[in-house]
Order: sequence, then structure tokens, then C-alpha cells
Amino acid sequence: MNASLFTISRLTFVGAREGHLPQALAMINVFRFTPMPAAIFNCTIALMMLLFSHTISKYMAFTSTLAYMVFGIVTAGLIYLRYSRPEIKRPLKLPIILHILFLCVCIFLVVAPIINSPITTLGGIGMALTGIPVYFVFIYQPKVTEYLQHSMDNLTRVIQCALIVVFPEEDFELETH
Repeated sequence: MNASLFTISRLTFVGAREGHLPQALAMINVFRFTPMPAAIFNCTIALMMLLFSHTISKYMAFTSTLAYMVFGIVTAGLIYLRYSRPEIKRPLKLPIILHILFLCVCIFLVVAPIINSPITTLGGIGMALTGIPVYFVFIYQPKVTEYLQHSMDNLTRVIQCALIVVFPEEDFELETH
């Protein structure tokens, strides 16, 4: 949980930079070089989820379940690619049994909370699934309406002024003194 507090804003930042999230989340603070809009966005989402879960333990239960669900999906994809595309160069290649064991652990860590407290866990999964229509409306649509694009541009300008953030350069290097 502690590590995710530090890394999740960077994942959101990269997702925005790659076009999977609104561009406004792909900016960094000019003084601290941190993805401030992404961090604020993630804190807002976490607070909204906490309001619906009512207790921190329920929030932690369904966020960890969601994390292990994602880890399991990624691991299943890795196992699939290991057999369907063996020619792909991999920087690190572990024995397949480790991936299978990790996938089994992930499945257990997703199924056990669903059996133990189905309403809480399925509620958390349901909240996460609400992101799918948002993705299709705001990101996946090849033609975004002019009004929506204008609104997103205005939001980006407001965020830039309020948080003193800019889009990073592609080959950005931190100066050392």
C-alpha cells in the first residue's frame, strides 16, 4: 500500500502521456518535477472511493483485490505471450513455473475476498469498472466533439496556471549542480 502511494501518480502520468488518460494528467511541476495533476487526480479518486467504502479497511480490501486482479491479468498475458510469441526479446526471462505460481496466488487473492465479503469486494470491482465507459467516451472515441475538446483545453490551461505545471520535453534531463 505504501509503495503504491508513491508510484500510482507516475503510472497515471505515463498513461496520460501515452494517450490513455486526459492530457492534463501528463504534466509535471516545474519546480519539483513531479506529476502533480496526476497525484491530485489519484487522491481525489481515492477519497471518493473511501467515501463509498466508509472505512479504511474496506477501502484497502477492495483496492488490494483490484491490484491483484490487474497483476493476474498481466501475468496471464505474459504466459500467453511466452507461448504465442516466443521470438519476442525479453530482458528478463524467469522459469514459467514462477509465473504460473504467481498467477495462482493472484487468483486466490481475488477469489478469497469475493467469497469472504462479496458485497464489499464486488462493489469495489464495480467502481473500477465505471472507468470503462469513461475511457470509451473521453479517450477511445476517434472524433471527440469540438465542445468537449475545447473544455479539455480550458481545463488543461487552468491546471497549468494553478499548479505551475508543463508538459515535459521528450528528452528531458535533470540538471545537476
